Amino acid sequence: MKYLTLLCLLVMVPVASSFCQTTKPIPDFISKEDMAYDLEALNRFVQKNHPDAFYTHTEEEVNAFAEELKATLPDSLSRIAFWRVCYKMITFYNDAHTRMQYTPFYSDYVKNGGKFFPLEARFAEEELIVYNNFQKEVDIPAGAIIQSMNGRSISEVKQEVKLFARGESDQVDLLQLNERLYFYLWLAYGWGDTFELVVEMPNGTTQNLQIAGIPLATLQQQPGFEPRRQDIVYVDELNDSTAYLYIKNLFSAGKKYYKNAFDEAFDRINAQPGIKYLIIDNRFNDGGDDTYAEYLCRYFADQPFRSVARSYWYVTPEFKDRFKRAFIPGAVRWMRPLYWFNKHTKAIWGAKDGELAEVKKKFTKPFKDSKQFQGEVIMLNEVGTFSAGSMFAAMFKDFEMGTIIGRPTGNISSFFANNIMRGRLSRSRLPIEVSTSYNVRPNGDESLRSIQPDVYVKEGEDILEFALEWLGK
Repeated sequence: MKYLTLLCLLVMVPVASSFCQTTKPIPDFISKEDMAYDLEALNRFVQKNHPDAFYTHTEEEVNAFAEELKATLPDSLSRIAFWRVCYKMITFYNDAHTRMQYTPFYSDYVKNGGKFFPLEARFAEEELIVYNNFQKEVDIPAGAIIQSMNGRSISEVKQEVKLFARGESDQVDLLQLNERLYFYLWLAYGWGDTFELVVEMPNGTTQNLQIAGIPLATLQQQPGFEPRRQDIVYVDELNDSTAYLYIKNLFSAGKKYYKNAFDEAFDRINAQPGIKYLIIDNRFNDGGDDTYAEYLCRYFADQPFRSVARSYWYVTPEFKDRFKRAFIPGAVRWMRPLYWFNKHTKAIWGAKDGELAEVKKKFTKPFKDSKQFQGEVIMLNEVGTFSAGSMFAAMFKDFEMGTIIGRPTGNISSFFANNIMRGRLSRSRLPIEVSTSYNVRPNGDESLRSIQPDVYVKEGEDILEFALEWLGK
């Protein structure tokens, strides 16, 4: 989302009495009493700071789910096990930007040689079908159906891992699970070392099998596994008629970098008269500043455009304080009259506490024809396309800038974001973050449906290869 670079630097200062006010040691285990306390604090924090915490589940449903979680708590849990409980709770709000980060736990696990599920398998209805086997010790061919895993039926496994998927719609939840099942099995259960499977083979026989997990590095070397490039922006020619522009994200560098990178990319592309097609690879773009994407679109849009129709910010005294420290330089924070010269600060400081401050987005004009790319533009998207990456996709689609090939994006059309309200649960010291704004898609679509491709690529198929074949036809 916009301003993400600044947000990542924001100091986590508590804003509620249930959050830790001083530095405390991180506990190894959490008692049942402390877990119940922190779960209640988590829900208070979300509901106090979110623009609409109950937009998909009613308050009664949220409370019932919280009570179910508390009823399952044992006398104590390790910190990572309790983090999994909290992860399910915060995911229940169905807002991908209101979250508990998995990165510290996941990074430690990978760094210490943690292993993962070694099969590529995808859910189809209530079946889990094998597509690839990345370990060689046990023969499990493509087409085999996994009936149970580590003593749990596949329907039970699917139900549990789905509680950890943050796709905001059933369609994207399933795509995310199928894309990275190895990750979600670790996220939900901590599974990785060994897997006890009951498998129905393609010939109809059923076998009880045990397979060992494999390290992430081994998984990344397998065919079809496509990790993100290290380049923030990368341009190349795929053939004599097709240019390729890759965008990793829109937050790793500043405005000057992205402007220069996009200018240089189109200088290079436009200098080659044989280039008829431009493929923009937006599959791995997981967010940042949407204004950088607006600048890029000036090179091929044929009408004025904008990344959102309008945005709303939920105003509270705590939010104003956090917003100031995130976006307003300390030297001028005291100069309150200056706030009225910026549309965001004017709307926020003009709103009463508890109100939504509305900010309408202005249209951006395309570059003149002589500077633009004159060929056909194709955008590649999939569930890894998130936040400002999804806003880029919506802008591209709603203003008819080209053809989208791939799979749905990882955000719904209009979504909550700008998670600047952050804190730590006081007993477990687990960090959480909550969205403070709501962005409305340019065409006004507020359905629980993400940006859909014009040309859908089936799961398991390589989207870039498909796009090149599609252009060849």
